[in-house]
Amino acid sequence: MRKTTLIAAALICALPAIASAQDRDQARRGEALARSTCVACHGVGAGQAASPIADAPSFQTLAATPGITGIAITVALSTAHKTMPNIQLSPDEMREIGAYILSLRAVP
Repeated sequence: MRKTTLIAAALICALPAIASAQDRDQARRGEALARSTCVACHGVGAGQAASPIADAPSFQTLAATPGITGIAITVALSTAHKTMPNIQLSPDEMREIGAYILSLRAVP
């Protein structure tokens, strides 16, 4: 019984590191997707405050928006905007872009 408890405790302690690695991988995929899909209109780079199109917020600006969440980003990406082209993204791609945007919060 004690061995099982120790194994369970070790697994529980490892979960945050596993989740963090998955988050980083998802954010990296989101960055690559943003650089190939969104860069024509949005500033997608870390620390990039301006966008090529003035009305399109930079990803850094979005990351700093109070209350922004991954779900809010996914909803925004799945909702038609008259000023945004109709880019078809899969649910996984939307989550990846959202993870990348949220990863920019740590960038000054």
